[in-house]
Amino acid sequence: TIESKSALAISYNDLGAFFHTEGNISEAKEWLLKEIEIRQKLADETGTIEARNNLANSYQNMVKLANSEGNLTEAKEWLLKEIEIEQELVNETGTNEWKSDLAQAYNDLGVLANSEGNISEAKEWFLKSIAIRQNLADETGSIRSRIDLAQAYINFGYLADIDGNISMARKWNLEALEIRLKLADETGTIEAKYNLANSYNRLGYLSTKENKYSESREWCLKEIDIYQKLKDETDTVESKTKLALSYQNMVKLANSEGNLTEVKEWLLKEIEIEQELVNETGKNEWKSDLAQAYINFGYLANSEGNISEAKEWLLKSIAISQKLADETKSIDAKINLAQSYNNLAVISREEGNISEAKDLFLKSIAISQKLADETKSIDAKINLAQSYNNLAVISREEGNISEAKDLFLKSIAISQKLADETKSIDAKINLAQSYNNLAVISREEGNISEAKEWLLKSISIR
Repeated sequence: TIESKSALAISYNDLGAFFHTEGNISEAKEWLLKEIEIRQKLADETGTIEARNNLANSYQNMVKLANSEGNLTEAKEWLLKEIEIEQELVNETGTNEWKSDLAQAYNDLGVLANSEGNISEAKEWFLKSIAIRQNLADETGSIRSRIDLAQAYINFGYLADIDGNISMARKWNLEALEIRLKLADETGTIEAKYNLANSYNRLGYLSTKENKYSESREWCLKEIDIYQKLKDETDTVESKTKLALSYQNMVKLANSEGNLTEVKEWLLKEIEIEQELVNETGKNEWKSDLAQAYINFGYLANSEGNISEAKEWLLKSIAISQKLADETKSIDAKINLAQSYNNLAVISREEGNISEAKDLFLKSIAISQKLADETKSIDAKINLAQSYNNLAVISREEGNISEAKDLFLKSIAISQKLADETKSIDAKINLAQSYNNLAVISREEGNISEAKEWLLKSISIR
């Protein structure tokens, strides 16, 4: 009977959901395919809306499963099957529920196309999604339809950003902001407030990309104001997480403007909340972020001439990073550890403790070299080039010119490759410094023409 077949399909679905939750994707797939086989036969035999509705839902589950295992091709196949049925149901029933599901499926295809780097195809799918959602918002004015429409605008703005069209990205994000402002005023829900803060974040990011720092600051401060209120109201890990990430953005923004006093203020706020998150969650990602904040504060203290304070912050970072690296083998922890050793070595050199500086640079190099070989990490390579450059400076100051040249050339080889492949600003800075240092050596050796060549290389990068 139809009832018994439906009951069996439900059982298969339950088993598929169970194994999916357990992380057993292959087993989950077997059960869900059994379910689909029954659902397909029921849809073919009865042609009822209910049967096709159930089949479309089964396809949705297969999309989620394919996404879980990173199989984008399969996810796309199931989405297209889902869309075919949902389009039929929209044509037959005209119900808003199916229109909403169809819009979501188009949106998901856009996300898939974008992840595959197919921007033009992603745009087509997103525009289909926007058209339906715009129609739903105009016809129903429902909160859900407007939330979905705002998100569709955000997604299209993201594509425009990837495509290098910042003005178009801003246009779509401002459209989303207008909707989200109204929703926050009308509903006052936590979801609406988070979405509004997200819009401020996106607009701040776009302003930063255009070096409009004062404009970016305005957006970021609006974002922080919302997250601060949400933290005060809810005291949840989510609100603290969002606030910490906002503080990180303000640190970067203040750095871009060269406002060290403000960098310090935001760093202290960041450290305070990240320490809370470490205490509450014990998560390694927050320990790693806290260690990075300590590195940043150490660098800042050193630039202000406060050597003892700089050492304290760097030693705090080393303590966290070393423990994390030992316990979890975390790449981020090792990168932070190498960076801390490098920065601590710079301080030792400035204090005239050359032997200690050498040891610390070599520790940094050993960690960074291993990471660069094993993981191809860009940050590890940047640290490695920086440490080679710094160690070379010591060799030059000690009169070991041959060794200094070798180390500078090692730094250049790494930085040049990185600059060519990734356009990394840090790699370009390291490259310019190494060329400049080689120019100093050539000048000291009386080789003025060679010094001029190295200087011209350095200037061309700067």
